[in-house]
Amino acid sequence: MSECAQCKLLQKRINDLETELSLLREKDRTQDEAGESLAYQAAFERLATNISTRFINIDPKMIDWEIEKTLKMIGEFAWVDRCYVYEFYRNGAMWRNTHEWCAPGIEPQIGLLKDLKVADYPWQAERLSRFETIYVPDVCSLPEEASAEKRLLEIQDIKSCVMVPMITRGALWGLLGFDSVRSRKVWSRHAISLLNIVGEIFVNALERKRIEEALERSEEKTRRIIERLKDDYFFYRHDAKGIFTDVSSSVVNVLGYSREEFLTEYTRYLTDNPINKEGIRRTLESLQGVPQEPYELEAVRKDGQKVVLEVQEILISYEEGRAVAIEGLAHDITKRKKIEDNLRTAKEELERRVQERTAELRDANLQLRQKVEEYQWAEQMITQLLQEQQILLDSVPALIFFMSSDYRMIRVNKAFAELFGKTKEELEGESYFSIGLVENDAQAFAKEDEEIIRTGRPKRHILRKFTIDNQPKWVLTDKIPYTDRSGKTIGVIGFSLDVSDYQIAQEVIISLSQKLIKAQEIERQRISRYLHDNVAQNLSTVRMDCETLCKDLSVQHPALRGKASEMSDILQLTIAEVRNLSYDLRPPGLEQMGLARTIYRLCEDFQKRSGIAVDFYSAGMDNLKLDFDTEINLYRIVQEALNNIKKHAEADLVVVRLVASYPNILLRIEDNGKGFEVPDHYDILLNKKCMGLQSMHERVRLIQGKMKIQSKLKKGTKILVESPPRPEGKRYER
Repeated sequence: MSECAQCKLLQKRINDLETELSLLREKDRTQDEAGESLAYQAAFERLATNISTRFINIDPKMIDWEIEKTLKMIGEFAWVDRCYVYEFYRNGAMWRNTHEWCAPGIEPQIGLLKDLKVADYPWQAERLSRFETIYVPDVCSLPEEASAEKRLLEIQDIKSCVMVPMITRGALWGLLGFDSVRSRKVWSRHAISLLNIVGEIFVNALERKRIEEALERSEEKTRRIIERLKDDYFFYRHDAKGIFTDVSSSVVNVLGYSREEFLTEYTRYLTDNPINKEGIRRTLESLQGVPQEPYELEAVRKDGQKVVLEVQEILISYEEGRAVAIEGLAHDITKRKKIEDNLRTAKEELERRVQERTAELRDANLQLRQKVEEYQWAEQMITQLLQEQQILLDSVPALIFFMSSDYRMIRVNKAFAELFGKTKEELEGESYFSIGLVENDAQAFAKEDEEIIRTGRPKRHILRKFTIDNQPKWVLTDKIPYTDRSGKTIGVIGFSLDVSDYQIAQEVIISLSQKLIKAQEIERQRISRYLHDNVAQNLSTVRMDCETLCKDLSVQHPALRGKASEMSDILQLTIAEVRNLSYDLRPPGLEQMGLARTIYRLCEDFQKRSGIAVDFYSAGMDNLKLDFDTEINLYRIVQEALNNIKKHAEADLVVVRLVASYPNILLRIEDNGKGFEVPDHYDILLNKKCMGLQSMHERVRLIQGKMKIQSKLKKGTKILVESPPRPEGKRYER
């Protein structure tokens, strides 16, 4: 509310009171007591008028001092002991004593009455919320519901009081109070009415002070912001006639004008661009009080260049219904407009290309729609399958279990529970360590789960042996990551088959295979000895007898000399073949020379007989003592591999490497032949009637080793054997 409006309101109320006072004077002229009251009221009215006049043109910084002075004037005039002002804050939840005057000898209370909760005094708060004046002629007569207020007043030794609400903008700002401490006091209706006027004077003055302080802070903040504007911003202010009255120094960076040069009529800087007409119209609307969104103008710099400005304007004040000034912030967006133009051109080009591709995408979209329908149908089927999952889990013979990321069982099926002799409910929440497994077995299962959760990769065909109730069990397990909807691994799902019977049978088969191979080796040794000791010796005797006979007959029958020589050569070749066969069946140097030198001789003989070059190298084998089983089987693997290369590989070079690399013996046989495609599963290769590979595979199993075959068409073949070394011990019976 403006100061003129305050004066008019006060003058009107004073006139009304004067009119009412005149009527009272006319009516009660003859009564002395009434006359004294009227004189008191008239004096109070003059005091109120004087107070109003003092606050009309007061400096906002002097308002607090003037309120204190006015409280003293009213207190001394009304013969009260204490006058004060309370302010409500925190949205009316708290109140505090801000101004106070006390008569001589009366103890001040302003220091004690701080941060009071309005809710603690409901009787008073309810009346003040209705903007009612609270008049208490006798504190002792307060009702029971005002017990809190009564205690507060009695603490201050108050006998009587008046509290006038101070209202601004339709809301309760505070209250103006008058206390009588030394005696009870009676206030007339007119006096209380005048106190209301004083309260309005105070609240208007305090509100004006608050507004002035806020304006000062706002202007100071605005000035700091203006001075910190970037080079492409400047602040301005022009009056209602369009004359610039203020501009920030950054205008020189945007338009090239100094502050002094710029303070002219604003249209001087506008070009004839049509957008400027719209800008002038918006400025006029701003002056009429219509808020405007940011808009663009085209201005000319001092050097003649054109720039595009984005302008945001606000109306700062009114004076008697007319606009005083416009404040605005101008932003140089010339570079941005150029970028936008380039983007617009690029967008048009992109739209053209998109239109060209639309026809191509139509068919793709149709196919995609069909795929989506198929996926939706599949999703429905998956939902249905999930609903049937629990039934299926309990109906399949496989062991199925769900483990959480903290290695606790979420769910198991019936077969899993029966294996461990417990119910499904008993197993939920249990770990590997609490379901009956021994420590080592539980740790092995937990380690597998930990790796799957960490890597997110499944583990297939895990054959694991463990013990339940002192009974050995074998399970073949597939484990996959258990993920949530976002793909995060939250556990492990396991599918296991109890293959205990199968594994026992496999062990029996392996044992029989080992015995069969041992029997074959023993039979080979027996045949080798027989061929070497009997057949070869007999053939040598026959050859010598044949040569002696031929010498005798050649003298008497010269024609038989050629025939005898031919028979001798055939016998010599047969003896060599028998000895080679004996050597192949039982390498004689294995015991005397060791595995490495025996294989070296085998490679030399193979190179001589086949014409295929063999590159052999060994390392770390000289001081290594192996049992005969390991030596003979590694020797046979090399022998079988060389025979296969001769028959099938069409190679001209073979590389053989035998290396002792702790903790295993590594054997590598590689050729540069025609090679072949290795199936995904090794069993497929063994089932293709590859007797040589089967024999090598069985021998590797016999020495508890591992064999790997790598091959590609036209890129040769590589056989890798890894065998644990076994110390020299019991050998085959010879």
